[in-house]
Amino acid sequence: MSIALDEAQADAKASGSLRMGSARRGAFRQGVNRPWSGRQRTFGTLPIVTKPAILQVIPALSAGGAERSTVDIARALVRCGFRALVATQGGRMEHELVAAGGELIKMPVASKSPWRILRNARALAKIIREQNVVIIHARSRAPAWSALLAARRCGIPFVT
Repeated sequence: MSIALDEAQADAKASGSLRMGSARRGAFRQGVNRPWSGRQRTFGTLPIVTKPAILQVIPALSAGGAERSTVDIARALVRCGFRALVATQGGRMEHELVAAGGELIKMPVASKSPWRILRNARALAKIIREQNVVIIHARSRAPAWSALLAARRCGIPFVT
């Protein structure tokens, strides 16, 4: 299997379609960079392909317009085949998010403390790498700084 992979990489390199991925990941990607195609991970000898995830970051899931649209977007993402992750401190709408198919990640993202922003950025970067996150969407100013730092660190798109 590794011989075929080495030959495929050599062919791709010769044709110029092999591109170097993020230096932090040290991975090779072939052809066009399509983050929604899913990454291959290995467990033992069998490759495991995880579904791509979209991470939304919002301070709290209490009643409000941003919170309602977070749940609605999570529902639409799940319907389209993505995993919907939401990093938040929690709130009254947690059960609605889980019922919509979203995954809740409890974090103190509402803090404006510079130290907490850096710690949250480190935690979000870890989530991005482990959960196959392809886009991070910040829904408030306070968590947007942490999300921006994590997105830049991991080389994924950041939207607000």
